[in-house]
Amino acid sequence: MATVNSSDWNVVPDLVLLNVFFQLEDEDRLSMALVCKNWYRLFQSPQLWRNRRVIFSTEKPYTTATNSVGFLKTFGKNLRVLTVGFAMPNFRNAKQISKAVEFYFNKATNIPDLRLREFTLQNANMELYWHFILSRKRIISSLCRFLRRLHELTLINLIAAKMSLTDGCRVLESLGRGQASKTLQTVFIEDMFQAYISPNKHKRYTQAMSKFKSISWIYTNYDTINAQIMKNIANCMGEQFQKLTLTIDCDVSSNIIRSEDWNNFAEHCPNAEVVVYIYASAFKQDVPSILVPGIPLKEIDIVSWPSVDSARRALESNISSTLCHVALTYSNRIECLTLHLDRNPPIDSDLLLLLRSCRRLQELNLYCKLQVETVQMMCQMQQQRAIDLRAITLAIHGLTESEWSTLTRIRGELIQAVSRRKDRLLDVGHAGGAGNSSNHNHTSPAV
Repeated sequence: MATVNSSDWNVVPDLVLLNVFFQLEDEDRLSMALVCKNWYRLFQSPQLWRNRRVIFSTEKPYTTATNSVGFLKTFGKNLRVLTVGFAMPNFRNAKQISKAVEFYFNKATNIPDLRLREFTLQNANMELYWHFILSRKRIISSLCRFLRRLHELTLINLIAAKMSLTDGCRVLESLGRGQASKTLQTVFIEDMFQAYISPNKHKRYTQAMSKFKSISWIYTNYDTINAQIMKNIANCMGEQFQKLTLTIDCDVSSNIIRSEDWNNFAEHCPNAEVVVYIYASAFKQDVPSILVPGIPLKEIDIVSWPSVDSARRALESNISSTLCHVALTYSNRIECLTLHLDRNPPIDSDLLLLLRSCRRLQELNLYCKLQVETVQMMCQMQQQRAIDLRAITLAIHGLTESEWSTLTRIRGELIQAVSRRKDRLLDVGHAGGAGNSSNHNHTSPAV
């Protein structure tokens, strides 16, 4: 067996050694750095310390805080992406964890040369975990001080924070008062507030959202947007604004944004596209009344979960009218459609109507029950260029083995129809037929 000369390591490119460093935990990185001067030099490389994830768990949270502060003191100037998360605090340790988090944020606030670009608060869920007011206030207060300190922040992720109205507004106000009001480009605040709160009805929240001047993408709930916020986006961001992603999962009928407000938004933000996620629980109301004309809607995703029977029943009774409404209202806009339905009623005729109407549709993702004849019709429409899909994903459930065999035979035609150009992709599968729980997934590469 050939021996390895120590000099052989000298010819290993830096990029290869850095890739090794990236795979290691901190202690192993340090051990590797102590091997030689060259490896220690690479250990100091800024790109090695761009990302950090700090999780406060029930086990020694204060040790986590002190170790993480030590990292900031040594490598904070290189850090660009920070995630702070929690591992299910409970009644017994919430106080201890909140004190550790407060210590960490307070120390991080005073770190010189901290040039953080992205910050995520992960698994905060203030509604569930933080029943003690003092523990919650420690975290919110220290977080607000920390956010005001950030001068180059471009992305904030507060998804599922589940804060109270007061706490959520404090956090947004802290961002608005700092330099982040001019640097933030991406704001993820879906489920930032507790479920029973409709922030768009409150003046304090609307004023907090009006402080931002450079946002290009907002991902949030429908009930966190109102006409005044839309007007502020139109006036302050204009052509810079690129994307508004809205989730609808509750009754928002009391504050539907009017067509004229959407028209004003579309006029002043000509590059903006709107993506709407509609969950089954939203179908307890009249969904078409929310999807008013004027929305620059480019993508719509309808999702149902099998565990919510009442929501499923509402979905089954309203899905057809919603698909027809989308086909008639957004025929010249919609480019992507996703249906992720559990036990849905027959939607074949409504889907075909939508395909015939929406000539700009480029991407179709279906995870639902369909008849094989519908897939054959889609294939014919693509061959005849009545539709012009660039990507299609079919995961069809409820097929018998005979139906699956038929679908397999026409798969080649569908691949050929969709993949006429090199940018076309196809994924066709079925999610288990009657008497058969196996999955069959077939993917054709881009050609």
